[in-house]
Amino acid sequence: CVNILELNLMYIFIDESGDLGFDFSKKGKPSDFFIVGALKVKDEKSLNRIIKRHRKRVKKKMEEKKEVKFSNTSPENRKRILRDIASLEIEIFVVYINKHNAYGYIKDDPVRMYSYLLKILVEKCFYEAINEDLKIVFDRSFSNVQQEVLELYLKTQNEHLLQTKFKIDMLHIPSHESKGLLCVDFVCGAVLHKIIGKNTAYFD
Repeated sequence: CVNILELNLMYIFIDESGDLGFDFSKKGKPSDFFIVGALKVKDEKSLNRIIKRHRKRVKKKMEEKKEVKFSNTSPENRKRILRDIASLEIEIFVVYINKHNAYGYIKDDPVRMYSYLLKILVEKCFYEAINEDLKIVFDRSFSNVQQEVLELYLKTQNEHLLQTKFKIDMLHIPSHESKGLLCVDFVCGAVLHKIIGKNTAYFD
């Protein structure tokens, strides 16, 4: 049974891989790359089913793990989850930056870097006009004030978000509370392995 109200609703889940640090002189140095990915889908429940199937497959091993993440999943199960994601009617968008090549003003304001990458990502997501209600779901990684600034920046920098009659909700929730965010984490993980040349099999 499909809820009629959900037929005109699109979901976009946004997550990142890497960190916002730039001090490479530290012992625990930051990541070389920072990736932001988006997964655009109408059927949110299809993403829920992917994670539920995975949990059933590895139930005993996952009992102590709060969250299904690319980083704590075996190579075999990473491929299974990514194949499941790729089989859905979805669109995937990814942007990334090599932090060693970043401009100085970006290094001094990492949140600005994140906002700018999000702006580019959202532009890619809306290559067509918005013709339905929209829920944009972010991994909650900033303070409430930073979240408000980020939302305002996205709306003012992306005309699609302003010039529409449809409802747009932006939600910031912990990643373990959203199966969609967990799925985007696997996409970002696959891209990261690809660009650092560690393992291209996930991306392929």
